[in-house]
Amino acid sequence: MCKELISIIVPIYNSAPYLSRCIESIQRQTYSNLEIILVNDGSTDNSGSICDEYSKDDTRIKVIHKKNGGQREACSAGIAIAQGTFIGFVDSDDWIDRDMYESLLEMIGENDIVTSGIWQHDRTGDMVDKWTDNLPEGIYTNKEELEYLFNNLIIYGYYDGRTVIGGISNNMVCKLFKASNVKKMYQNANIPIKSGEDFLFCLLYIFQCKSIKITHKCYYHYMNNSTSVTHSIDLDFLRQSNDLYLAIDKALKGHWMEDSLRKQFQRRFMYTVFVDIKKYMQFNDEIGIPTYAYPYAEDLKGKRVVLFGAGKVGRSFYRDIERKKDINVVLWIDNFPPKEFLMGVKVELPNQVNKVRFDYIVCAVLKEKQAEIMKEQLIREGVKGEKILWREPICPLKELFLM
Repeated sequence: MCKELISIIVPIYNSAPYLSRCIESIQRQTYSNLEIILVNDGSTDNSGSICDEYSKDDTRIKVIHKKNGGQREACSAGIAIAQGTFIGFVDSDDWIDRDMYESLLEMIGENDIVTSGIWQHDRTGDMVDKWTDNLPEGIYTNKEELEYLFNNLIIYGYYDGRTVIGGISNNMVCKLFKASNVKKMYQNANIPIKSGEDFLFCLLYIFQCKSIKITHKCYYHYMNNSTSVTHSIDLDFLRQSNDLYLAIDKALKGHWMEDSLRKQFQRRFMYTVFVDIKKYMQFNDEIGIPTYAYPYAEDLKGKRVVLFGAGKVGRSFYRDIERKKDINVVLWIDNFPPKEFLMGVKVELPNQVNKVRFDYIVCAVLKEKQAEIMKEQLIREGVKGEKILWREPICPLKELFLM
């Protein structure tokens, strides 16, 4: 196994400021039997010349220069010439630990895939988060283990009351794949999508796996570059979503866990379109269905209410109240009020609460512990405890798509 060639494919588009760090992190791997395929996807900066310079000094590096066609075309070009027994992917503005591929190669063994975690960094390079698969570590190979995995693959659960999480991440970059399976799968999934490439690739690949290794160790360093293609607006969002849906729907036909996977995928697909359409269509924050619904509709009809909290919950509550028009918000307060008006309203500091007449103060936060801290603060301002309310926000998206 230690002599197996690993092909590492790096799709590149205008990544000159970060490209050397990326390439050198691959060159310095403790496992040296590598084929490094740099795919310059029509960059307009000097990314292409950087690739060429590195290839002069390292015979393991192959460079492809092609017309810009997006991530999927770049990956496809790399896969087409890959000679390795295994394939890995690295994004051009990221970097990897020196022992990443040595470690993944040791773990993959006879499995079809090994999937690991990711360190997330902000644009300054500071580490801000750790992402791992939500399914437990281990090898999933017998029927019972794989049944559990596939039952939780696409929808494992949710956090913060609304965000769907899958059992295995959709990131191609933190995984090691069998090249023969990748080539076969890519040939059968020739769908020209420009969004959701990682999601499509990972699901289609895992659908065919008979043995899957999961580790929560992290070797990959992802930089949250808000100007990258991943974060750009795709104005063809609905058509691309339809292409993605049809590709996965086709792949599910005949799978031994088809019913469970199809139900998960349909719920997640509806949820994703429902939540993300505002972002893709570039609607402003005042437009959209509330993420959290107001839980006091009947109790506070006709009452004068102070809304405490201008975060996600507070904004959703305010939209809900404004739409129903049966509760009078006399003041909106927050410990860190925005400088500009929010939905046409000036948000004030909590010390303004005694300057208005009100019946109740509603703590618009997700967690009860947060509300308890806010209640103590208001009591110090002279507010009676019985006038301070908190209930767990209702999450319509959870009710619609996750139950």
